[in-house]
Amino acid sequence: MTAGQKLESQAINELQEGQARAEVRRLFGTPKRSEIGSNGKSLDVFNVDLPRISPGAGARSRVNTIEVRSLHILYSAEGRVERYLYHVGEAKFRPGPGQQWQAGAWLDQNRLSNIKRGVSGCADVVAMIGPATVHGLNVYGSEVWSWIFVVGRDGRRSTGRELLVMWDAHSLVRDYIVREIQF
Repeated sequence: MTAGQKLESQAINELQEGQARAEVRRLFGTPKRSEIGSNGKSLDVFNVDLPRISPGAGARSRVNTIEVRSLHILYSAEGRVERYLYHVGEAKFRPGPGQQWQAGAWLDQNRLSNIKRGVSGCADVVAMIGPATVHGLNVYGSEVWSWIFVVGRDGRRSTGRELLVMWDAHSLVRDYIVREIQF
């Protein structure tokens, strides 16, 4: 993998507003997801998950961390970089051979019910749930953060839950959704 495909900081430093989409894709490769909005703008989403194993007393007691690097690039209708957002998040999990594992914090409905549109700010939501796994953009230029909880067995993901929060210009919750994820 190249530095761009790993979303390393030196590759991010080569990204500039006004760059053509073709230049960006030469640097970072094929995006994980692309979309086009009714506004004529487009969005490329690049992400990479990199495992980090924390030293522990034994294999069963190690806390493992997945570093989640994400890059969201918003292009103008002319296909030039208008805005981008790079974020390094993480998800901690405890795996065990033949055992179920989980990554991220459970998205409890009681906690989520405390999120208020137009009232709750970034710091409020982080205090309730913890740091977001991904900070990104949508095709209309709004910032969107994602918290992910995943359950699996033997290294495979089976189900999960994701909270997506869209922020307004004042860093207040504009909207949010919780969705179930099946792999």
